[in-house]
Amino acid sequence: MLQPAVTAVPLLIGVFVGAPPLAQEHLGILVGQLTRRTLPVMFLTGALVATVHGLVRWARPFFYSTVDETAPRNSAQPTNAWLINREAIMPDGSRVSSETCLGTHRCDGSTGTWLQYHPSAHLVPIQLVEAGILLALTLLVLTTLFLRIRR
Repeated sequence: MLQPAVTAVPLLIGVFVGAPPLAQEHLGILVGQLTRRTLPVMFLTGALVATVHGLVRWARPFFYSTVDETAPRNSAQPTNAWLINREAIMPDGSRVSSETCLGTHRCDGSTGTWLQYHPSAHLVPIQLVEAGILLALTLLVLTTLFLRIRR
């Protein structure tokens, strides 16, 4: 049986496939209005789109609160989860990152594993927050563009 978050994905495809190219097109028009040079417009539009995409991708794990869980040592990742962070819990209660433990014996005495993740139920809320941010940026670009064209 499909999870509710999985069945809602086709409904949101239009938000993520149809809206970004439209926003990029309007951003290109706005940059063209400001610079009035073809090659700089192409470069600046590409750089702005890549920057916004990178910032949204970097911030995506923070769009919705994560689930923090303590699990037995060497336990598997939860099913259908987006793992954000995994750390070994040492006997004194401190946590050591999993990258520090790789290839060393430093974490042999760990008592458990601390997991920070987004379960599959968080997929749609994260996508809605991202869509709202991109929609707000698109409205900002369109408003600026229309105000600039009216002059």
